Amino acid sequence: MRRTKHVHFFMIAAIVATCIVGCNIFNPSNQERVDDDDTDALIYEGYIDIQRAEYTRAAYNFSRAIHSDSASSRAWYGLAKAVLNQYGLNVFEMLKYAKTENNTNGFMKMSDIEVEKYRVGIDTVIKVIDQFIDRDTTDRTDKKIRFSTIANSYTILQLANVAILIRKATSNTAEMFNYDVSSNQIAIDWSSLHNLPTNEAVETVNALASSAQALKADPDNTFPIFRSFLPGSDTVPDDEFKDGALAITDQIIEMSSNLDENPDRASVFISVGNGIDDDGDGCVDEEIWDGQDNDGDGEVDEDQRPGSVLVFKTHWAKRAVASLKIPEGSIYETLDIDRNGIAKEPNEWEFLFAEPDDRDAAKDHRLKFAMNIPFVPGPNGDFIQNKELARTDTDINNIRYDLAWRKANIGGCWLNYTDADFFNWFQGRN
Repeated sequence: MRRTKHVHFFMIAAIVATCIVGCNIFNPSNQERVDDDDTDALIYEGYIDIQRAEYTRAAYNFSRAIHSDSASSRAWYGLAKAVLNQYGLNVFEMLKYAKTENNTNGFMKMSDIEVEKYRVGIDTVIKVIDQFIDRDTTDRTDKKIRFSTIANSYTILQLANVAILIRKATSNTAEMFNYDVSSNQIAIDWSSLHNLPTNEAVETVNALASSAQALKADPDNTFPIFRSFLPGSDTVPDDEFKDGALAITDQIIEMSSNLDENPDRASVFISVGNGIDDDGDGCVDEEIWDGQDNDGDGEVDEDQRPGSVLVFKTHWAKRAVASLKIPEGSIYETLDIDRNGIAKEPNEWEFLFAEPDDRDAAKDHRLKFAMNIPFVPGPNGDFIQNKELARTDTDINNIRYDLAWRKANIGGCWLNYTDADFFNWFQGRN
C-alpha cells in the first residue's frame, strides 16, 4: 500500500484532537471481548498487557495472534497500539511538537536523540499498519476493524513522518502547503525536495501519498487534519475544502506512482523548479504538476515548475489547472523554458486550449510552446528511451550523444539549441 520556500511543518490545530476519538490507535486502553479460540485469547491478553503498560509483552501476544490468524484485524490493530506505546508516542505529544513559535516545525528544535525516538517509533508502527492496510484493501482480513477506522491516526503519523524528513532537508522554516484564499485552492511547492538525498525525497512523497490514501479512506474525519495544515482555510466551507483536499491528494498519489514506476528516473520527478533540464528533452522546468503531459514528450509531471506557480480556477469536477501566471521575483522572470532565446514569453505559460473541458475533449493538455518543439519517437515508438540516454550523458569531457544526435533523435527543445547552449547544458551536473 503506497504509495515550498523551505519547508515548514504546519500546525496540527486543536480540531485534530476532537477527531481522534473512538476506535483509534492512540487510545491506549480499549477493552476486548474474548472468545474461546487461541487467537481471541491472545488478543485479550494483549489488551490486558496494554492496560498494565506491559507493551513489549502486548506486542508479543498480538504478534502470536497474527501468527495464529493473519486475517484478524483486531490483532493487527492491537499490535499497532502496542508498538506506539512501546515508543511512548501519542497524539498529544505530536500536537505539541508539531507547533512552536510562529507555527514552525517543532521537530526543528528537538535534539537528535529525541527526533530519532520519534523516527524509529513512527517508522516501526507504520510498517505494521501498512501490512494491515494491504490486507484490508485486498479482502484478507475479517473486516471487524477497517483502515478507514484508523485513517485519522495514520494521517497524523504520516504527516509527522514528513516533518521529520523535512528536518533533514533544512533548518529553515517555510511552507510546503499553500492555500490561496482568493481562489479557494490548494497547492504544494515541492522545491524543498532539492535539499534531500533522492531516496529521502522519494520517501517524503510516498509518506504524503500514504496520508492522501488515508484521507480518501475516511474523508469526513480526516480532512480536518489537512485543513489544520493550511492557515486561512478555516474560512472555507467544509464541502469546498474537502473537494480541494481530495483533488490535491489524487495528484500526490499520482506523483508517488510515477516514482514507484520509474525508480531509475526519480530525480526527473522530484527536481522541481531547479532551472535545469532534468529529463533530457532540452527544455527547462517545462511541466506543470497537473497529472498531464504538457510538452508532448510522452511523460507526465516530469521536470516540473514549482507548484507555487499554479493559479487554479474552481473546477472541481475535472480537478484541472485552469490558468498559469509567472510568479513575480522568481527565476521565471528570466528563464527561457523552451531555449528559443526568448524568456518570459506567453507561449511558455498559456495552454493551447484555455478551458480544461476543451483540453479534455481534445485530449491535448500541451502548453503553446510545445507546438514548436516536435519530439522524435525512439525505438518502438518510445519517446522516453532516447531522452534517458541524453539525460545520463553528463560528462562534458566524454560526450556520447552530441547536439546533432539529440536534435535528430529526440527533437523537443534541443531543436532550439546553439553550440553555446549545448556547452552550458553540462554545467553543474556532476
